[in-house]
Amino acid sequence: MKQIILYIFSYFFYFIAYSQSNVLNEFVGTLQLDNKQIITYKISINPTNTGDFKGTSVSDIFGKDRTHSNIIGKFNAERNKISFTELNNISSKSKAADELFCYITVKDAKLNIRNNKAIIQGKFKGLFKNGKACANGKIFLISVQYLDSLSNFYLNNESKLSQDSIKTIKHKINTLKTLSEKTTIKANDTLRLNLESNEIIIELWDGEKEDNDEVTLYYNDNQILDRLTIKKEKKLLVIPIESNNGLIQVKAINEGVHPPCTANILIKDNTNFIPIISVLKKGESAYIKILKKTKK
Repeated sequence: MKQIILYIFSYFFYFIAYSQSNVLNEFVGTLQLDNKQIITYKISINPTNTGDFKGTSVSDIFGKDRTHSNIIGKFNAERNKISFTELNNISSKSKAADELFCYITVKDAKLNIRNNKAIIQGKFKGLFKNGKACANGKIFLISVQYLDSLSNFYLNNESKLSQDSIKTIKHKINTLKTLSEKTTIKANDTLRLNLESNEIIIELWDGEKEDNDEVTLYYNDNQILDRLTIKKEKKLLVIPIESNNGLIQVKAINEGVHPPCTANILIKDNTNFIPIISVLKKGESAYIKILKKTKK
């Protein structure tokens, strides 16, 4: 238990970034596997009056295997328990095939609520799609309201930190918030998206100061954008998905005044909004693989 708490607070300012979110109910923390490996984890949920909820999870938040999944679950208010299950992946940087991906199930974890602050603590199981076990461990999550109170305590006007230090920390928090909400792809990364639509909408723009970054986009080896200068104004593309698989290549042509070349990318289909940031040097490419799911 102490190890988990120490790990949480060693990432304190990473997690504070989430406390600025507008999501109705959000928890962040860790999964601790039986082999002592620790994985950052987050759930965002929208409970109904009956306690049932749908939502999403993000595992390995800042890591090379960051994965965004759909979840369903239920609160038991009388017993102060929460259960939920990951159903499928929306997006993933993991190289594991879907049938080899380990999906998390939490059953009757303890939910401690005090003064509008909540802590989730319990055990989880990891299961392959075929139901076979792939992992076991402990889960420890903290509500963003609690992190928000810690943030206010450390960064208020009466803090012993200097104003320069507070300004620096807040800047880092805002940067981490941006990175935490979006999947970052770098040179040779491949992000897999599981979508159902017959077409996708892609938006590209510069999220910070325009500095003449340029990218070229390919879809299935066909050039669809040539040397696009990334600006504040969003560039909109609509791409029909005619086969079960598609591959988007983002190639950096110019790093602009302030390297590296960064582009904000939003991919939308009928049900999903997937925010991405590409961070590339001149000549480097990152990839987004579209896997079209069969509607049941």
